[in-house]
Amino acid sequence: WVATELVAFDLHWLRVKWRRPLPLSGLVNAVSAPRLAHSCSWRACSSTETQASTATRHTPRSEDWLAGGAQHPLPVRRARKLHAAFDGMVAGEHKLPLKSRGAPVPVLAPLQPLCTSAHYPRRLPRVLDAETRKHLTNVYWKRIHGRPFKLTYYNLLRSLVESSGSEYTRTAAALQRVRDAVSRHFGDDFVVANDFFSFRSATTRLFPSWHQDYEFWLTHAACADNFNLWVMLDHKQMNYSFDVYEVPRNEWLYTSLQGAPWSRHTGRGNSSASPVRMIPQSFFEAHGRREHLPVQPPTGKYHVVSRVQLARGDALVLRQVEIHRTDRQRLSSGEWRLALGFKVLRKSPIVRPPLTSSPFAKDLDMARMRWPGLLPPLLIGEPFPDMYDEARLAAYKALPETVLNYVKRSASHQPALLGLEVVATLAIVVVVAVCLLTPRRGRRVNWSLC
Repeated sequence: WVATELVAFDLHWLRVKWRRPLPLSGLVNAVSAPRLAHSCSWRACSSTETQASTATRHTPRSEDWLAGGAQHPLPVRRARKLHAAFDGMVAGEHKLPLKSRGAPVPVLAPLQPLCTSAHYPRRLPRVLDAETRKHLTNVYWKRIHGRPFKLTYYNLLRSLVESSGSEYTRTAAALQRVRDAVSRHFGDDFVVANDFFSFRSATTRLFPSWHQDYEFWLTHAACADNFNLWVMLDHKQMNYSFDVYEVPRNEWLYTSLQGAPWSRHTGRGNSSASPVRMIPQSFFEAHGRREHLPVQPPTGKYHVVSRVQLARGDALVLRQVEIHRTDRQRLSSGEWRLALGFKVLRKSPIVRPPLTSSPFAKDLDMARMRWPGLLPPLLIGEPFPDMYDEARLAAYKALPETVLNYVKRSASHQPALLGLEVVATLAIVVVVAVCLLTPRRGRRVNWSLC
């Protein structure tokens, strides 16, 4: 990655008309690449002949840089003159030494990639249309609400496993719409880690304490670029999100909790110098039920807790570091809200296992027992896998019912077998202890027992 600028260069008068620095880093690119070949991507190519060596194809001649891209190539002498003028412009502006008059245009020194998560949008409009929202709402009331086997996470996956025909097709299409929205706004380097239906009413609060989502820190994320996409499905007089300590409105809070100026984490500096840390779970266990976290704001600052306004189909983008909880205001019996959330992680290496006491880890174990072999393993050092892989899901659903029942029975017996192993091990330890300690007390050892 290099620093980028927009430059207007007058090819007739051979001078720079103006230049403007751009706020984002970019890939190195050739100026007017002369040709493109199947073996070349962003570099200029000096030959498209298959007989040419790789070095020749990827080492363009200086006269090719500005001459070869035109429909009617300029004479070599003119091209070299233009190229030398451009060399002089770059060298004069940036004081970079040139090896020779016809050397390729030098690039600026590479920079560390800046964190883009500080510039994530707060909401995405119209992620799901009315028909899709209606279908997902029916899925919740039909398959999840009030059922005895109730997971917090992977209920959309449950619908994909248990449904067929048009219901399966519509559910898969809804998931794809969310994936498309993520790809469109954040890039292709993200994967959906889990899903969760979020229902709020006068008697239901899913996560009443302040917290951060531990799952965001399962992967390497120095820039804290993982996020939660929380889509409003339907509501009655509750067109707003849960409570959020938004970073822009509470930068002082995150500076205090991180122990470093928050600007070091937001892309206004070298992000790799100060990675974002997760706040310890013990802090939230001790203070999560309070109205506000026990951090004293500086003079002129206040605790600002936000509830983001959302229309049906809009999605809240909750950044990785943002502290949040289910809103705690009193509701009437007729007020309610239903949303569908997705934790989205960058496809970076996994650095730690799930927290065993977390709802996600418990539901992941339950899902593995209920659908053995469906969910891929989480391996340290490997990129976070696609938990909703279509091929894996199709292969699982194609298994004969007898095979599925056998696998499920085997998986359900594993905890019992593990318990028997633990009991047997403890019994052996007790027997060995009796055999070793009895002689010390002057008693005769019962060797038949030992």
